[in-house]
Amino acid sequence: VHISVTTDELRAKKLSPIHLEETVKAINEDGYVIIENVVPHEPLDILKEKMDQDSEILIKSEKWGGAGHLHGHLQQGPPPFAPYVFSEIVANPFIIQVSKALFGEGIFNSFYNGNTNCPESLKQPLHMDGKHLWPHLEVSHPPVSVVINISPTDTNEENGSVELWPGTHLIGSTPSPMTTEIEETRRQIIPPIRGNAQKGSALIRDVRLWHRGVPNQS
Repeated sequence: VHISVTTDELRAKKLSPIHLEETVKAINEDGYVIIENVVPHEPLDILKEKMDQDSEILIKSEKWGGAGHLHGHLQQGPPPFAPYVFSEIVANPFIIQVSKALFGEGIFNSFYNGNTNCPESLKQPLHMDGKHLWPHLEVSHPPVSVVINISPTDTNEENGSVELWPGTHLIGSTPSPMTTEIEETRRQIIPPIRGNAQKGSALIRDVRLWHRGVPNQS
């Protein structure tokens, strides 16, 4: 689900009740949502310039990270110091609003990091970023944690937008690593989609949602 933020919402720095309801519903049912145009481009441009420089150092050192530690995937966090920490990113009002709607007061950022998908990258194994608290329940529990992916540039199939498997956050008993048989069985029920997002968008996903990095062909 994509939520297009209106001019009035941008001015108020919060989603309308209808958009907030649609956002929470999408996260609960599909496991993800993409809210468009909620992060200003100026801080993203500053951050991207610095992170591109850091990426070159990591690539030359072959400091591959993420699921499988495969070629082309960097576990690369934004610099946690001035002048590269922006409230529009680390304390984005739209993301805070959605997080409070999901979890209530007392929310916090437990992991300030990121993933960089480099050209000629390999396909990651299918995985989750977090586990179920009670994996054997017949009905899975509501979200307890989400991942926020903010796009500093347009992401699409060509440059390796993330592969997402809708609804898989509700599947409790999931072995790790996931087998080809499990993957193909799920594909017949609901196939994966790509998390294509415009610059300044926020992809919010349940930590239990199946996903993986795929080759960046740019």
